[in-house]
Amino acid sequence: MVPALPLKDQRFMALEGFLTWVRAVLVQADRVSSAQDAIITQMRARTGPEMRAMIHAFQAERHLFCVAAAKMLEHRRWIGDLDRVDSSVFAELDQFEADVQEMRNLNEHAIEYFRGKGRFPAKWDEQMKAYNSDPTGTQDSLIGGRLDWCALRAAVMNLMESFPNWNIREGD
Repeated sequence: MVPALPLKDQRFMALEGFLTWVRAVLVQADRVSSAQDAIITQMRARTGPEMRAMIHAFQAERHLFCVAAAKMLEHRRWIGDLDRVDSSVFAELDQFEADVQEMRNLNEHAIEYFRGKGRFPAKWDEQMKAYNSDPTGTQDSLIGGRLDWCALRAAVMNLMESFPNWNIREGD
């Protein structure tokens, strides 16, 4: 078994990891939006194979966004466990946790669900008011009809604007 890092080092690693994944969320959110915009603006001008390539790029960027968001929240929880920052700082971000975790997990295991072997089939099909969506679908900026990458990006930006004012506890 690998010994745990000293608490001071864990606090440093948790915060630095969080900031790393915050950056990844911002980059990926922009990449998802750009890929979606490219599809919308080029829809009539592109051939079938070109459109398929653009759709594949969008789907990949969207999935990578889910992974980055999940890693960011994993580090946020670690910061909370270490009592490094007052948890109220993360209130807006925390509202996305359930959707991030579900979309990351369900998209990561999409093949299992397509084969009828997913572990949480009730979560797979999410009834929405105006449409049905499984986690691999997108409506506007909603991944799987649930996770809004634009809203999460805005929450992350709000959080980072307040970063200089966080009361970061050093401790031992």
